[in-house]
Amino acid sequence: MRLLVVFEEHGVGGVQTMLQALTHSLSDCCGSIQMACIRGPSADWRQVFRQATQANVILASNAYRPAYLAAFLGWVLRKPVIVWVHGPVREVMAMARTGWMRRQLMGWAYGRARTLVFVSDSSRESLRTAFPGVGDQRCVVIRNPAPAADGHAAAVQMPVAQLGFVGRLSPEKRPEWLLQMLLRLPEHYRLTVIGDGPLRAPLEAMARAQGLMLDDPDRDRVRFLGEMTVTPAVYRTWNATVICSAYEGYPMVALESLAAGVACIGVPIPALREMLSGPTSNWLADDEQPESLAHTVVKVLSQPPQDLRRLATTVAERHAQAGFRAQWAQVLDRVLSAGSSIEQKVRSVHCVHTGHAYMPELHAYAAHVQSLGYEWVLHRCAATVPVDADVVWWMCGVVSRLHSLRLRASLHVHEYSSASVGSFPGLKDHFKRWWNPVPHYRVFQSEPVRELMGFSKRVPYCLRDMGVPESFSPSKRPACPPFDLVYAGATSRLLAFQGALDAIGRSGLRVLLVGSVSDRLAELLKRMPWIHAIGSVAHSEIPGYLVQARAGLNLVPAHRPYTVQTSTKVLEYLAVGLPVVSNRYPWMETLSATPACSRIHWIDDVSSPTAWAAAVSELDGPQEDGRLGLVRTWPKILQELPIWADLERDLQRSRR
Repeated sequence: MRLLVVFEEHGVGGVQTMLQALTHSLSDCCGSIQMACIRGPSADWRQVFRQATQANVILASNAYRPAYLAAFLGWVLRKPVIVWVHGPVREVMAMARTGWMRRQLMGWAYGRARTLVFVSDSSRESLRTAFPGVGDQRCVVIRNPAPAADGHAAAVQMPVAQLGFVGRLSPEKRPEWLLQMLLRLPEHYRLTVIGDGPLRAPLEAMARAQGLMLDDPDRDRVRFLGEMTVTPAVYRTWNATVICSAYEGYPMVALESLAAGVACIGVPIPALREMLSGPTSNWLADDEQPESLAHTVVKVLSQPPQDLRRLATTVAERHAQAGFRAQWAQVLDRVLSAGSSIEQKVRSVHCVHTGHAYMPELHAYAAHVQSLGYEWVLHRCAATVPVDADVVWWMCGVVSRLHSLRLRASLHVHEYSSASVGSFPGLKDHFKRWWNPVPHYRVFQSEPVRELMGFSKRVPYCLRDMGVPESFSPSKRPACPPFDLVYAGATSRLLAFQGALDAIGRSGLRVLLVGSVSDRLAELLKRMPWIHAIGSVAHSEIPGYLVQARAGLNLVPAHRPYTVQTSTKVLEYLAVGLPVVSNRYPWMETLSATPACSRIHWIDDVSSPTAWAAAVSELDGPQEDGRLGLVRTWPKILQELPIWADLERDLQRSRR
């Protein structure tokens, strides 16, 4: 096997140390390991491309520039790519204030990778929080190994308590906390700082101003030694190593210190909590404050040195080189075998939903697709969809032409659960018809939505109406519900019905509002004490709130597409047995011609308090058979769609 490692790191540091450890560990199982530097005068782009053409696997040494280039080379040359993620990407992006374009590039690179290797669980969760479309099946955690012990014992307890810090003097390491910590420690504590960076000069000036550095070796409480190689012997001149970073991946400094038998004391960031669990968890401060860190230093160093040495060695032994080597060998074998046997790959449906609207059908789709034996992955950014996706299911919206081209080997489904809303809806629909690429299949919520969108019938399509989860059924309700009406769903539409809300209040009725409330609506509700808003709740909890009222409230603006689209909230009201109080519009008029007609109560004049009082006074009790044979559940709706057989047929053809 020929492995190409794309890297940019120079000098010393945790990533450089791990690159050396990796190449040394894999020298036996890889026939050839080539290194391609992409930064500095030694970078030769033509040579990098030639090396990539000869490689079986391309490995990016970190999740940034090397990942972008490795993903591009893998895409062009059809080579599998592994991205090695050393730190918490979300926190790094937040500190660097990463822009939209860079985020898109990062998402594309991670989506293109065959495997992402993380140095810790916390690093994996950080990236998946920033890019939710990265599925578990491509994520592997291989923790950094501790250096092998050199057989020397740690130094005995010294009359002066020596602390050490190793790292770049930059904002994410928070080195100024070291000085604040030292000021809160007794006079016999000393600190050695090894490392360089943009904060070194300000730190030295701060240390002099605070009397910690007097340019007298016998009296200085802090020393700055600059960048240098740190050996186990250096660590053993300290009683403890201190880490005060804002974030870390899985710090090699800590592992090097532990392997030398020296305790590592730090702030409770996720990576250190992961490493220093169990008996060594008290080596972490209670919170991320210099005062707490100083207190922890005193507490830990009050323990017998031999106990600290034993615990440090125990943690280091859990991070053996042999396990690191074996895990990486397994990853490489799996990547190569996946590339050579596509038939073993589980077929996947990657759903792209970049909007903010809540779509309960996504949970139903996930369950149904998985029941068919497919993998379902939801993406908030199209860039994270991998190039080997079998099906890309777009919840439209505007579809990215760039990513459609990148994913041209996949089957594409465009679903329109609604026509455009807001300002200039017709113009928006016209733009989508012109811009969105032609898919293999389209799904529309209803025939009116299809007609509004105006697409031709040349592309196969089906209609998928709205439904309710199977858990939505008549629930136990109070004998005397505390509210007269309940409204659940998109509360922003209520801004068009201020007169109706005032009329409800004047009629003496009380309303329960379930759903997120905008700032503008919140201001309006301050003068409407008869409306009680509880905000967003889990979808599974909605039935319990609906039965707290005598009827469901449905108010829909008198313009398309709202007037012709299925109202999910009405289906949910009926499913739990509630009658519905609604204004008149075409879809509700159609619904009234079904068995649900006896459960619908019309409000012809929504601004009339008398009309509201009369409608509520006519309400009968809850319906035991809430669904009335009309409201169908999601599993039944999805099972009947013809698209599944068509997709299966097309996938079989593409594999021949």
